[in-house]
Amino acid sequence: MGQLQVGLFWALWVTIVGVGISSAIIANKFFSGVVMTLQSLPCELFTAQSVRAMDALAIRDHNLPGSVLMKRAGRVCFDALTAHFAPLAEITVYCGSGNNAGDGYVVAGLAQAAGLSVRVVYLSAPEQLQGDAQRAYQYAVQEGVSCCSFQSSALPAHGVIVDALLGTGINGEVRPDYLAAIEQINGAGLPVLAVDIPSGLCADSGQVLGQAVQADVTCTFIGTKLGLLTAAGPSVSGQIVFDDLGVPAEVIASQPPAAQRLELSSLLAQMPARARSSHKGDYGHSVIIGGDHGFGGAALMSAQACARMGSGLTSLATRPEHITAAHVRVPEVMALPVTAGVEVDDLVNKATVIAVGPGLGKLAWGEQLLLSALMAQKPLVIDADGLNLIAEGIGHRVLAQRDQGIALILTPHPGEAARLLQVSVEEVQRDRLSAVLGLAQKYKATVLLKGAGSLIAGPEGVVSLCAEGNPGMASGGMGDVLTGMVTGLLAQSLAPLMALQMAVCLHARAADRLAANFGERGLLATDLIAESRALINGG
Repeated sequence: MGQLQVGLFWALWVTIVGVGISSAIIANKFFSGVVMTLQSLPCELFTAQSVRAMDALAIRDHNLPGSVLMKRAGRVCFDALTAHFAPLAEITVYCGSGNNAGDGYVVAGLAQAAGLSVRVVYLSAPEQLQGDAQRAYQYAVQEGVSCCSFQSSALPAHGVIVDALLGTGINGEVRPDYLAAIEQINGAGLPVLAVDIPSGLCADSGQVLGQAVQADVTCTFIGTKLGLLTAAGPSVSGQIVFDDLGVPAEVIASQPPAAQRLELSSLLAQMPARARSSHKGDYGHSVIIGGDHGFGGAALMSAQACARMGSGLTSLATRPEHITAAHVRVPEVMALPVTAGVEVDDLVNKATVIAVGPGLGKLAWGEQLLLSALMAQKPLVIDADGLNLIAEGIGHRVLAQRDQGIALILTPHPGEAARLLQVSVEEVQRDRLSAVLGLAQKYKATVLLKGAGSLIAGPEGVVSLCAEGNPGMASGGMGDVLTGMVTGLLAQSLAPLMALQMAVCLHARAADRLAANFGERGLLATDLIAESRALINGG
């Protein structure tokens, strides 16, 4: 088949078949031109290798040629362009060398056929393209698309940019020529739609590999890539449009997900109702330990959040100078003045669950209290300086002797995770999935790795991700409130993994609701307490 025939074939296929198929695929994902919300994404999150395996299986065993998948991907992107950036008159498509580039050429051809002004800027000479990508290029040319090399291209001044430079197969740092193209895209000041994943973003870890395209919309296909929703992924991906391209469900089910995206509604549906005859003893006694000199607020916020989550009884063990503030702020919390670790022994022995770490400090007082909490052999939540003390070797012997059947929850941010794993923060962020799994295995614990796209792992290796939250949460005390929430839920007999997942999702959703109403700047940790209480009660 000659070049002209190939181009005519693609044009005819897209016109007669592609529109019908793509409309069916995309119809439930747009309403009045609004891109689908995060909650509409599938819950299963995959590595790039798993998605490639799905792609290969669909082609091999399910009569879905690669050219068909490429055409459908191009149609999804074009529909997203017209839905999100209307009115649309001009687009510039940056194409690389692989199937991602092929998707870009399909988008260009569709746009040209629709009467838009279209230009392709290529980094790999089109004659070097192979297979489906080569045929997609020929289709674009047949439609009259203008193509020029990146070296001879001018910076686009109008319209929308489509990023089809690099797909999910990138390994290592972005090469200099692609780096220059990414910088040009980011410097143009125009809206950007990324094909499958923003170029330069690692599909598995969410790490930026030197430089990444800053997309306003990302259209991703077949399986949602984990890296879009964690680490730097949320910062560069913009709104995410997902389409399975008609790949059969059994193909997608053939690959185990790397993680599950959490949905608060599903978690709340599992929250048991309270019996009419219940009393405070039915909902546990939580003990919060922390608040060294100058850090009383951390432990107090944690105790307040714990009580608001429904803990039957809540006690606070803290420095004597913080007792008056505790009585004034939350009189329902029983505050115990503590000057040495031995003074909490009776209290922790009565506890249903213990949290240690908020404002604990790393001096002798904090060390004594941490050891008392560890030796109590009770369900335990460790955060902040409790984690830092463990990273310094405090309590390792006690932890090693701890009954593994008793719940242990760790909630580190990347810095604390790095200290616990004895690696750099950069190494943690480079592979957050491995880091959270490594912590869960090392400490035989249920672990939260905080940050954008917080990851949760249990000792059995199941990983989940909370994709909610916003930059307004970058303020002091957020972790202290979260620790109290986890503790209060654990006290009510929720399983450790369920308690942690529920608390993280409530915490993030509360922050998102407050940011939507009042803005991100000035969001305080204590603002989340009342909002979280409303959410857990269905408000």
